[in-house]
Amino acid sequence: MILGHGRNQTSPQTFPQGCSLLRLHDSGVNWAQLNPSKGIFNWTPLDARLAEAEAHGLKVLYVFSNTPAWAGTPVPGAPPGLPSPTGNLPPNFEDWVSFVAALTAHAGNKIAAWELWNECNYDGFWAEGYPDLLAMCEIAWAMIKGANPDAVVLTPSVTYSWSGNNVLTALPQLLDLGFQSYADGLAIHGYLAAGAPATGIGATLDGVHVMMAKHNLSMGIWDTEWGYGTQSLTDAAKAQYVKDGLATRLYAGLAAASWYNWDDPTHGTMCDLKTGGLTAAGQAWLDVSNSWHA
Repeated sequence: MILGHGRNQTSPQTFPQGCSLLRLHDSGVNWAQLNPSKGIFNWTPLDARLAEAEAHGLKVLYVFSNTPAWAGTPVPGAPPGLPSPTGNLPPNFEDWVSFVAALTAHAGNKIAAWELWNECNYDGFWAEGYPDLLAMCEIAWAMIKGANPDAVVLTPSVTYSWSGNNVLTALPQLLDLGFQSYADGLAIHGYLAAGAPATGIGATLDGVHVMMAKHNLSMGIWDTEWGYGTQSLTDAAKAQYVKDGLATRLYAGLAAASWYNWDDPTHGTMCDLKTGGLTAAGQAWLDVSNSWHA
């Protein structure tokens, strides 16, 4: 199982440990940040992230998200998007093609894996139905594979949602529409309700396997974002959550598990943001990683 981390900060001392994959989301490189206006691209933040990953021997997973305000198609009654008010709107297809073409041409084979949209079942990140997103995925799949045939392409991720939607209700909709035709793996976000034990993700993963069998799928499951979030837990409870969550995902045969986030100020922090020293959760993660690779 590939171990990954999201990265929020830029200080060298807080670079993730105990992983082989760097997930780029909330990392200053979303669509709106890299493509601030039509035809204008700012690759500086992306190049910095790619360079630091290369320096540490990590592969990179890029996450598409956050439609720029100038590229969004209005959706009547759409709620405000996250992290920007219009970031959840479907884009004009011409602008989507332009961005994906520019990004894949610029990045080349420096991006090993691609998550085709972040949390598409949460209206803060996607405010339209899935058919438009499916068409976007078909376009991106062709461009990504054309630029790098060895790249791993993941479906748009589905997540636990506070609006009642979740992985087991959203994923069947994607599979019924055929999103798997433009992907090498399924992307989920394995969050749980506050207070639930980390082992609780096992029931969700069992359900995902059932869905895959129904659709005759053998592709890998990538849990590209999971953690205890902002829950108020003791250091010991956080460390145990990490250990139990990793063990459950390994037992379920996941292809990858990526924590959110190694150095986020509020969500799942695994290091001291000033010194880079490990928290109890960070040490637990490193201990597990080291034991698996011993």
